[in-house]
Amino acid sequence: MSIIGSLTGVFVLAFRKIKKIPPLFKYALWLIPYTRLILPLGISSQYSLLTLISLFSRETFVLYQLTETPPLVMINSIKAADSFFPVIYKTDELQSVFFISSIIWISVFSILVFYSVLLYHFAKPNIKAATHLHSNVYLSTQYDIPFVSGIIKPKIIIPSNVKEQDISYILIHEYVHLYRKDNLLRCLAMIISCIHWFNPLSWVYLKYFLEDMELACDEKALKNMDIDERKKYAHALLNCASAKMGFASAFGGAKIHTRIENILSYRKLTMTSSIVLIVLFIAIFVALLSNAQV
Repeated sequence: MSIIGSLTGVFVLAFRKIKKIPPLFKYALWLIPYTRLILPLGISSQYSLLTLISLFSRETFVLYQLTETPPLVMINSIKAADSFFPVIYKTDELQSVFFISSIIWISVFSILVFYSVLLYHFAKPNIKAATHLHSNVYLSTQYDIPFVSGIIKPKIIIPSNVKEQDISYILIHEYVHLYRKDNLLRCLAMIISCIHWFNPLSWVYLKYFLEDMELACDEKALKNMDIDERKKYAHALLNCASAKMGFASAFGGAKIHTRIENILSYRKLTMTSSIVLIVLFIAIFVALLSNAQV
């Protein structure tokens, strides 16, 4: 999973370099590598891009097939086992290596999860101390940046020193995060990165995933703004430019110069462009989420 997820992630990194592709499209593409990093199965397809890769160093085997439907297949990248249910390793030495590796993996994973829970636990008293403003919006003297906290009952935390004229633009941004359940997606992405802690690419993907999350949120927030409102939105962003949050969606996150550039050059997509992107999106998903044909 880590190998195939890394390969699809490299494709997404390359694709996101195309400036004319909308941020939401780039953000949605991260679903492919993150799905690959947690799901070992895939439908066999002649259109899979992995068909080319499997010709060189990997083999694909059928896991399940029902009548005439395409079979569910798994890609065996390591080739260390003779069978998989149960796993029978080719040699006793390989079995020992994978057993020791599994102990190391679960130990580091447990430490990372415990550390994350600990950070959240220490942050809760400051969030509870925030003063209720209205609805799910709270003012806090403990933070210098606005952000969304929580998943089930999320709160928008706004620093008490934020300028009054910036609050409305901050709320527009944060409500987009709430609408898209970005805090949940952020936590899932972090958990997946913890599962694949041994793979440095998983942490690289997390960094760019969070950046694209903020860029896509800006894009949605700007949808109904005129040029003057976009300038005010950009100014509010500059005032919160130091934001870096772990399990929260912060208004000032991601590269500030990229976000300002996107804000000031924002253009709505035409119907034709939208249709082309949707078709391209479906083609990429089929090519990267399906497995090599057996």
